[in-house]
Amino acid sequence: MSLLEALVSERPEYIEARLHRGRLRLAAGQSMAGLADVAEAIRQEPDAPDFWAQLARHLTAAGFDWAAPACWEEVLALDPARPEACEELAHLAAGRQDFARARELIQRAAELDTSRRSELEALRAAWSDPPASQPVESDRRRRAQADWQALLRRLADSDEHQIVCEKLLVGRVLAELHAVGLGEGL
Repeated sequence: MSLLEALVSERPEYIEARLHRGRLRLAAGQSMAGLADVAEAIRQEPDAPDFWAQLARHLTAAGFDWAAPACWEEVLALDPARPEACEELAHLAAGRQDFARARELIQRAAELDTSRRSELEALRAAWSDPPASQPVESDRRRRAQADWQALLRRLADSDEHQIVCEKLLVGRVLAELHAVGLGEGL
């Protein structure tokens, strides 16, 4: 990468070199440095939808998927005929359980990319009804939260000999919390 580094240093206006260095840095696990390169390319050329799309993909790959939707929205603002942006936003909306928005976006992607119309319409149909397990899942989530709170109270009042048994329960409750998506940060 030393030649690429030299090129970016000597010719900072050469955006393609900066973008390539950003891709290499991201692939090497240098997320922040890679994202900085892509962001600098966007600063130099803010009306390039390809740069915004690349930033969205890199943000997702680097674990900042919460920031990707704004980039995909910028892609669509710059070029409304981008099926990739519609499809990515649809998947992100479905992940947030916003199935109406997901269907709207995937329909738009199908209209823009007629070669994949049947595939995208099948995906739209799959999002027609929210998952049937959602009420069960939220009930399971409430039970797991209640178990966790009860366990924390019991641990606070436990005698030394009970702690071993309580730790076994902690493992079970934590596994349940992780299974329903509440285990982050515990």
